[in-house]
Amino acid sequence: MKNLMDHVSASATGGEGKRPLEDVLRDYSGIGYRMFELYMNDRGSAVNLSLGADYYKSLARQYGIRYPSLHLFEMDPDD
Repeated sequence: MKNLMDHVSASATGGEGKRPLEDVLRDYSGIGYRMFELYMNDRGSAVNLSLGADYYKSLARQYGIRYPSLHLFEMDPDD
């Protein structure tokens, strides 16, 4: 149980209180989370691809977070 937070992944929800990823990572890491699921849309904390991978790597290092998964946006079957 000592390292439980190393195995639990946080995920920001959508809804009224959409917040930037930077704020969410700060808060979740502050209460002990070490993993965070990324989303491509429908959340204020969604990934912005134009910022590039290095930006998200630096956030992970800054907050001691790993990204175990990336939830892709819904795609039209014709795309």
